[in-house]
Amino acid sequence: MDVMARVFPRFGDALELVSGDPDGAAPGLAVFAVIRDEMFFLPAFLAYHRRLGVRQFLLLDDGSSDGSAAYIASQHDCVLLRSSLTYAEPVLSVDLAGRRMERRACFFFKQYIPQLWLNHRFVLALDADEFLLLPPELPDADALLAALKQYRIHTVGAALVEFFPSRLIDLEQEKTPEDLPDLLATAPYYDHAPLTRFRWRGGLAGIRPSASTRIFRGAGVKQPYVTTPFKVPLYLHHNNWIVGSHRTRCNPDRRILLTLAHFKFTHDLYRRTEMAIALGSHSQGSRKYACYAELFERSRLRDAALTDSTSRRFASAAQLMDAGLMRWRLT
Repeated sequence: MDVMARVFPRFGDALELVSGDPDGAAPGLAVFAVIRDEMFFLPAFLAYHRRLGVRQFLLLDDGSSDGSAAYIASQHDCVLLRSSLTYAEPVLSVDLAGRRMERRACFFFKQYIPQLWLNHRFVLALDADEFLLLPPELPDADALLAALKQYRIHTVGAALVEFFPSRLIDLEQEKTPEDLPDLLATAPYYDHAPLTRFRWRGGLAGIRPSASTRIFRGAGVKQPYVTTPFKVPLYLHHNNWIVGSHRTRCNPDRRILLTLAHFKFTHDLYRRTEMAIALGSHSQGSRKYACYAELFERSRLRDAALTDSTSRRFASAAQLMDAGLMRWRLT
């Protein structure tokens, strides 16, 4: 019996393969994501990452009601899963030392599913509103994986860079994006300053709050906790796996920092905020979404600027390298 089966003895029985062939993809990068009602982002998310060179999308649908599951099932390169467990449902497990622990099911989705179907492959773990950006030296995901294999790098971190429009009122544009350029057309700005550093003992640490935290503070919205401005989204799934929303068992290589373009500030944020508060399924009981709700309620802010002196309009990955939001030091 493998390690994951011993740690999560009932979890495999809670999974159902709905459509697609997990073993039928060509070698290359695979994306894993848990989704719920993501039809606003899914067409752009899939189109962009396909162009980047992703070969397979392993997607767990957490009870969507907006057509997301049917859309995924219609895509040739997608594997659709579902579970009898919901994203935030408490799951009791036993760790390798025999200690009993209870965590949300989402953590076990992210740990156990790649173990079942993506073992010994590079896995890119994303949310539907996150888009991987590569350094200027790399044309696509195949070039990225070739470099990682050449230098025997198994784990890569990324700065979680929020993109946003110039004003809050711009979120009222209702156009559904079909690819990354559509998202950048409505939310083209980011804060041009480093968010992370590598600890000398290994791992990433945040050094600056995210753009949303800055925006909350400027609006007088009190945020109960500061979100982590990085993730470790890319790893070779063998002796490594996700141990939290932003970390993996093994530390990321300090020579590389990729960027995840995070499109929180879109027209869909209104719906996502309402759903997150109703379900309470996100981190810290969706408390950050209560901050977005308060921001929206302050009608005087609708025409206020979301940008500040550090904000820049995105044009290329070279800007992110210059800002310390991306790193490529293999040569």
